[in-house]
Amino acid sequence: MKQVMACGMATLGLVAGMVPCARAQATTGKQVAERIYNRDEGADNVFAVRMTLVDRRGRERQRTMTTYSKRLADGRINTFMQFDSPADIQGTRFLTLEQKGEDDIQHLYLPALGRSRRIVGGQRRQSFVNTDFTFEDMERRHPDEDTHTLRGEEKYKDWDCYVVETVPGEGRDSQYSKVVVWMDKSSDTAVKIDFYDRRDRHVKQFRVDRLEKKDGFWTVMDSVMENLARNTRTRLETLEVKYNQGLDDAMFTVRRLEEQ
Repeated sequence: MKQVMACGMATLGLVAGMVPCARAQATTGKQVAERIYNRDEGADNVFAVRMTLVDRRGRERQRTMTTYSKRLADGRINTFMQFDSPADIQGTRFLTLEQKGEDDIQHLYLPALGRSRRIVGGQRRQSFVNTDFTFEDMERRHPDEDTHTLRGEEKYKDWDCYVVETVPGEGRDSQYSKVVVWMDKSSDTAVKIDFYDRRDRHVKQFRVDRLEKKDGFWTVMDSVMENLARNTRTRLETLEVKYNQGLDDAMFTVRRLEEQ
């Protein structure tokens, strides 16, 4: 669910520039989902990110990465991600080509193999490079593909939020039975997301800890995905961000992904 990425990984890569919806009172869950989906993050963006993996014993491992995202004329978003350090993951790359009405096209490049592989079917439920995100979490689903119910309004930290429950649409395969999203009304940002597995158990939680305006765009600066079942978490910190860089479409190709 790239809504996560639209917050964390637009921080992880996830998103860019449609004209945002008006800040009118949301009366349906779908209207809230549309505001999150359409939140303005420029025509393109580049994020430098520090990722910290924390295991069940509290031990930490750090990585650095750069993500590039570009919105196409039809509203779809393509994302290219590259790990920069440490040495054991340096050069690993990930490409997401958003599709409408179907699963995104995802390719993972591993330097040791010297080629990329496409992520398909049940692989989407697997951990993304040993993080608490799965490949499915890296997708950005159009609001029309799922069912959204407005559950009310609630304060989360300092943010006034709409709370929306989303369940997969008919015929959509997902590892989750539902997700519950808290959207900050002023920035259209999903600041908390609870994930429930197919047995309706609360298994993961995504949280935004710091949100700032950079170059006129609301930007997630610090966030975490916590796996409640395994007692592990993945923290994402934005080190630098640039908007509207004029990124070339050629960056978002398998050929670019596999360049030596």
